[in-house]
Amino acid sequence: LLDVDGAILDRDRSDPEWERLAGQAFSPHLRGPADAWHAAQSDAWSRLSAREYRELNEMSESNWPHASDWWDRVNAEWIEEACKLVGVAAPGTPRARTDVAEQALDFFCRNTESFFPGIADAITQLAQRFELHMAPGNPAWIVKALLRRLDVRDLVGRPFGSDLAGAHKGAPYEQFY
Repeated sequence: LLDVDGAILDRDRSDPEWERLAGQAFSPHLRGPADAWHAAQSDAWSRLSAREYRELNEMSESNWPHASDWWDRVNAEWIEEACKLVGVAAPGTPRARTDVAEQALDFFCRNTESFFPGIADAITQLAQRFELHMAPGNPAWIVKALLRRLDVRDLVGRPFGSDLAGAHKGAPYEQFY
């Protein structure tokens, strides 16, 4: 089982790269100056994710919301908050805000260069000896997009993702493998 952040994506490079790409990812969908999105989305995500993860950690795992529902809600709130910071109107429904978040994240996956050097070769070599799957906290569609970007999607079996597992990364994934 492989992870994403810190395993195939170098967080020291991906966070700054995401901020750099944010304007290109958000401006076409939400308007506003591209450079305004760099800090706005980052500030909104930092505050929101800190609160959300703290709340998850304060409740028992048996009370955690389904990860897919959680991701949809958090992404909708992220876009709403970022739009306020930029001074543009957010899409009118939570689903529309989630769609924009997913389009922006897909843009990042298709354009990122923040993979660890040699990771595609490492996955190729591992796949010759082992059956590979992914079990990150990210939604499965993000994992698939990153693997396609690396051109190794066909070497990795199931990209579990927290949304498919119905569990957050801190919850047990054992029932799914």
